[in-house]
Amino acid sequence: MSRLSNKILAAGVLILSLFAGLVGCGAGFDTKGMDYKWVKQNRYICHALGEIDGYSYTNSKEAFLENYKKGYRVFEIDLKLTSDDELVMIHSWRNRDLRKLLGIEREKEENKQPLSYEEFISAKIYGKYTTMSFKDFAELIKDYPDIYVVLDGKYGEDNKEEVPIEYKKIYNILSESAPELLDHIIPQIYYEEMLEQIMDVYKWKSVIYTWYGFDNDPDFDAKKEIDFAVRNGIEVITLNEGRLENLENEGIFKEELLKRKLVPYVHTINDSTIRDELKERGVYGFYTDNLFD
Repeated sequence: MSRLSNKILAAGVLILSLFAGLVGCGAGFDTKGMDYKWVKQNRYICHALGEIDGYSYTNSKEAFLENYKKGYRVFEIDLKLTSDDELVMIHSWRNRDLRKLLGIEREKEENKQPLSYEEFISAKIYGKYTTMSFKDFAELIKDYPDIYVVLDGKYGEDNKEEVPIEYKKIYNILSESAPELLDHIIPQIYYEEMLEQIMDVYKWKSVIYTWYGFDNDPDFDAKKEIDFAVRNGIEVITLNEGRLENLENEGIFKEELLKRKLVPYVHTINDSTIRDELKERGVYGFYTDNLFD
């Protein structure tokens, strides 16, 4: 081989090495085409569109507008299907929640049964705030291209079949109303199989692995779920304070979760003293109703 050929080969090897180094920077593993730039700029996820006039869990239009003005840019929303299969924004269909939020009284045996779309959309939250379908919300946020939206549907063993149905609705609604925000939607998954379920609908750009679905699972294996997250390019893990404490006691939080460059968010924190203490322990971000720097 000539000297020129050797030089060309050496240059090629150097370029490939440099490229490999660049790919290896940042998260430290293959992110499977995902994009988590929102994390660096947002320690807070505004829970259920945030607090308004001292009220939380409203998922209301007024709460979004109020908290956007305060500076939040990542908003979590709760989604449920109505009895006639419309996707609306409410935390739960439990009787006590409907009574508290919407002033709707139902018989005991109707507990957890969905309202119809008309029943829900014609009601007022706490008598004055606007209920929204996901279609309403998609129309609203197309004028706010700098936001990100975390989806909370609370899926588990008893409603796995709802995942593809609801995510197809989410994708279709956004494609029609605000296609430019599709890559600003952040699904939360609650079990491993859910990742494939949602990715079959659309290749979402970032995903949060939320662990509160494992709260009553005696076989929960944190190392296994950390491996799953890293292997699939998921960078954000959501924990509650109890799970965080368990991981710390087992030596897994710092030695596994943080060491492997996963980013922990804790829910739901509304006390600045607790927030500061959690930061000291290594927590990066927080779901909150009202905290903001």
